[in-house]
Amino acid sequence: MQKEGFTLIELTIAMGIAVVVAVLGFAALQSSTRSMRMSNAMTTTQANVRNVLAAMIRELELAASEDDAPLVYAVATPTEEKDEIVFQVPLDASGSNWSTPIIYRFVNEDENGDGRLDEGEDENGDGALTRRIVRIQDGEERPVGAANDLSFAQFELDASGSMLTVRLTSTKRFTAGGGVRSAESTISSRIQILN
Repeated sequence: MQKEGFTLIELTIAMGIAVVVAVLGFAALQSSTRSMRMSNAMTTTQANVRNVLAAMIRELELAASEDDAPLVYAVATPTEEKDEIVFQVPLDASGSNWSTPIIYRFVNEDENGDGRLDEGEDENGDGALTRRIVRIQDGEERPVGAANDLSFAQFELDASGSMLTVRLTSTKRFTAGGGVRSAESTISSRIQILN
Protein backbone atom coordinates (compact mmCIF):
# COMPACT_ATOMS: atom_id res chain seq x y z
CA MET A 1 0.00 0.00 0.00
CA GLN A 2 1.29 3.37 -1.06
CA LYS A 3 1.02 6.45 1.22
CA GLU A 4 -0.19 9.67 -0.32
CA GLY A 5 1.41 13.01 0.52
CA PHE A 6 4.10 15.46 -0.45
CA THR A 7 7.79 14.81 -0.43
CA LEU A 8 10.23 17.20 1.17
CA ILE A 9 11.39 18.39 -2.26
CA GLU A 10 7.82 19.13 -3.35
CA LEU A 11 7.18 21.12 -0.16
CA THR A 12 10.43 23.08 -0.60
CA ILE A 13 9.56 23.96 -4.20
CA ALA A 14 6.01 25.01 -3.21
CA MET A 15 7.35 27.20 -0.38
CA GLY A 16 9.90 28.76 -2.71
CA ILE A 17 7.19 29.61 -5.24
CA ALA A 18 5.00 31.05 -2.44
CA VAL A 19 7.90 33.24 -1.23
CA VAL A 20 8.57 34.55 -4.76
CA VAL A 21 4.87 35.35 -5.26
CA ALA A 22 4.74 37.11 -1.85
CA VAL A 23 7.86 39.20 -2.64
CA LEU A 24 6.49 40.20 -6.03
CA GLY A 25 3.12 41.07 -4.47
CA PHE A 26 4.79 43.19 -1.80
CA ALA A 27 6.87 45.03 -4.43
CA ALA A 28 3.75 45.71 -6.50
CA LEU A 29 1.89 46.97 -3.41
CA GLN A 30 4.80 49.23 -2.45
CA SER A 31 5.01 50.64 -5.98
CA SER A 32 1.26 51.21 -6.04
CA THR A 33 1.38 53.01 -2.67
CA ARG A 34 4.24 55.23 -3.85
CA SER A 35 2.33 56.08 -7.04
CA MET A 36 -0.82 56.86 -5.07
CA ARG A 37 1.06 59.19 -2.72
CA MET A 38 2.69 60.96 -5.67
CA SER A 39 -0.68 61.30 -7.40
CA ASN A 40 -2.29 62.72 -4.24
CA ALA A 41 0.57 65.18 -3.77
CA MET A 42 0.33 66.32 -7.41
CA THR A 43 -3.44 66.75 -7.11
CA THR A 44 -2.97 68.83 -3.97
CA THR A 45 -0.31 71.08 -5.50
CA GLN A 46 -2.36 71.61 -8.67
CA ALA A 47 -5.49 72.45 -6.66
CA ASN A 48 -3.51 74.88 -4.48
CA VAL A 49 -2.13 76.92 -7.37
CA ARG A 50 -5.47 76.89 -9.24
CA ASN A 51 -7.42 78.06 -6.18
CA VAL A 52 -5.01 80.85 -5.30
CA LEU A 53 -4.82 82.04 -8.91
CA ALA A 54 -8.62 81.97 -9.32
CA ALA A 55 -9.07 84.06 -6.17
CA MET A 56 -6.53 86.61 -7.42
CA ILE A 57 -7.81 86.78 -11.02
CA ARG A 58 -11.30 87.93 -9.97
CA GLU A 59 -9.83 91.08 -8.50
CA LEU A 60 -6.83 91.57 -10.78
CA GLU A 61 -9.05 91.71 -13.88
CA LEU A 62 -10.39 94.97 -12.47
CA ALA A 63 -6.91 96.24 -11.58
CA ALA A 64 -6.06 99.74 -12.64
CA SER A 65 -4.43 102.79 -11.21
CA GLU A 66 -6.12 106.12 -10.69
CA ASP A 67 -5.62 108.81 -13.39
CA ASP A 68 -4.24 106.28 -15.89
CA ALA A 69 -0.98 106.00 -13.96
CA PRO A 70 0.82 102.75 -14.71
CA LEU A 71 0.11 99.75 -12.56
CA VAL A 72 2.62 99.68 -9.72
CA TYR A 73 4.42 96.40 -9.36
CA ALA A 74 7.62 94.91 -8.02
CA VAL A 75 9.45 91.84 -9.18
CA ALA A 76 11.73 89.88 -6.89
CA THR A 77 15.42 90.54 -7.34
CA PRO A 78 18.38 88.63 -5.90
CA THR A 79 18.66 91.22 -3.12
CA GLU A 80 14.94 91.50 -2.39
CA GLU A 81 13.10 88.37 -1.26
CA LYS A 82 9.53 89.55 -1.88
CA ASP A 83 7.38 89.54 -4.93
CA GLU A 84 4.27 91.68 -4.92
CA ILE A 85 1.88 93.70 -6.99
CA VAL A 86 0.10 96.88 -5.91
CA PHE A 87 -3.11 97.99 -7.63
CA GLN A 88 -6.50 99.61 -7.19
CA VAL A 89 -9.96 98.59 -8.37
CA PRO A 90 -12.86 100.88 -9.32
CA LEU A 91 -15.52 101.17 -6.63
CA ASP A 92 -18.31 102.14 -9.03
CA ALA A 93 -19.05 102.45 -12.74
CA SER A 94 -18.17 106.17 -12.88
CA GLY A 95 -14.44 105.49 -12.88
CA SER A 96 -13.82 108.31 -10.43
CA ASN A 97 -13.94 106.33 -7.18
CA TRP A 98 -11.06 103.95 -6.51
CA SER A 99 -10.27 101.56 -3.73
CA THR A 100 -7.33 102.15 -1.46
CA PRO A 101 -4.20 100.36 -2.73
CA ILE A 102 -4.39 96.56 -2.63
CA ILE A 103 -1.21 94.51 -2.35
CA TYR A 104 -0.79 90.85 -3.26
CA ARG A 105 2.48 89.76 -1.67
CA PHE A 106 4.25 86.41 -1.74
CA VAL A 107 5.33 85.54 1.80
CA ASN A 108 7.91 82.76 2.03
CA GLU A 109 9.57 81.82 5.32
CA ASP A 110 11.44 78.91 3.70
CA GLU A 111 14.84 80.57 3.42
CA ASN A 112 16.77 77.51 2.25
CA GLY A 113 14.00 76.10 0.01
CA ASP A 114 13.91 72.66 1.63
CA GLY A 115 10.16 72.74 2.35
CA ARG A 116 10.68 72.19 6.09
CA LEU A 117 10.42 74.57 9.03
CA ASP A 118 14.01 74.97 10.16
CA GLU A 119 15.25 76.95 13.13
CA GLY A 120 14.99 80.69 12.54
CA GLU A 121 12.51 80.43 9.66
CA ASP A 122 9.28 80.94 11.64
CA GLU A 123 9.16 84.73 11.27
CA ASN A 124 5.51 85.11 12.29
CA GLY A 125 5.77 82.68 15.23
CA ASP A 126 2.83 80.48 14.22
CA GLY A 127 4.80 77.22 14.40
CA ALA A 128 4.29 76.46 10.70
CA LEU A 129 6.25 77.15 7.55
CA THR A 130 4.38 79.98 5.82
CA ARG A 131 4.55 80.00 2.02
CA ARG A 132 1.55 81.77 0.52
CA ILE A 133 0.10 84.84 -1.13
CA VAL A 134 -1.42 87.41 1.23
CA ARG A 135 -3.77 90.27 0.36
CA ILE A 136 -3.08 93.52 2.19
CA GLN A 137 -5.42 96.53 2.17
CA ASP A 138 -5.72 99.31 4.75
CA GLY A 139 -3.29 97.51 7.05
CA GLU A 140 -5.41 94.33 7.10
CA GLU A 141 -3.63 91.18 5.93
CA ARG A 142 -5.34 87.91 4.98
CA PRO A 143 -4.20 84.83 3.06
CA VAL A 144 -5.43 84.30 -0.49
CA GLY A 145 -6.82 80.80 -0.79
CA ALA A 146 -5.74 78.04 1.54
CA ALA A 147 -2.37 77.17 -0.01
CA ASN A 148 0.49 77.10 2.44
CA ASP A 149 2.95 75.35 0.18
CA LEU A 150 3.60 77.88 -2.58
CA SER A 151 7.31 77.83 -3.34
CA PHE A 152 7.41 80.56 -5.99
CA ALA A 153 5.29 83.49 -7.16
CA GLN A 154 6.04 86.04 -9.85
CA PHE A 155 4.14 88.98 -11.30
CA GLU A 156 5.20 90.43 -14.68
CA LEU A 157 3.58 93.37 -16.40
CA ASP A 158 4.12 93.84 -20.12
CA ALA A 159 5.55 97.08 -21.56
CA SER A 160 2.09 98.48 -22.39
CA GLY A 161 0.89 97.94 -18.82
CA SER A 162 -2.22 96.12 -20.02
CA MET A 163 -1.25 92.45 -19.61
CA LEU A 164 -0.16 90.92 -16.32
CA THR A 165 1.40 87.44 -16.19
CA VAL A 166 1.12 85.62 -12.88
CA ARG A 167 3.18 82.47 -12.24
CA LEU A 168 2.67 80.34 -9.15
CA THR A 169 4.47 77.16 -8.13
CA SER A 170 3.36 74.81 -5.36
CA THR A 171 5.72 72.20 -3.92
CA LYS A 172 4.62 69.48 -1.52
CA ARG A 173 6.95 67.06 0.27
CA PHE A 174 5.79 63.55 1.18
CA THR A 175 7.29 60.27 2.30
CA ALA A 176 7.18 57.23 0.06
CA GLY A 177 9.31 54.14 -0.33
CA GLY A 178 11.41 54.94 2.72
CA GLY A 179 12.44 58.36 1.43
CA VAL A 180 11.21 61.93 1.15
CA ARG A 181 9.96 62.98 -2.26
CA SER A 182 8.36 66.13 -3.59
CA ALA A 183 5.66 67.00 -6.10
CA GLU A 184 5.64 70.34 -7.88
CA SER A 185 3.02 72.11 -10.00
CA THR A 186 3.35 75.43 -11.78
CA ILE A 187 0.55 77.44 -13.30
CA SER A 188 0.75 80.63 -15.29
CA SER A 189 -2.02 82.96 -16.35
CA ARG A 190 -2.15 86.14 -18.42
CA ILE A 191 -4.63 88.69 -17.12
CA GLN A 192 -5.93 91.65 -19.15
CA ILE A 193 -5.71 94.81 -17.02
CA LEU A 194 -8.21 97.67 -17.35
CA ASN A 195 -5.37 100.26 -17.25
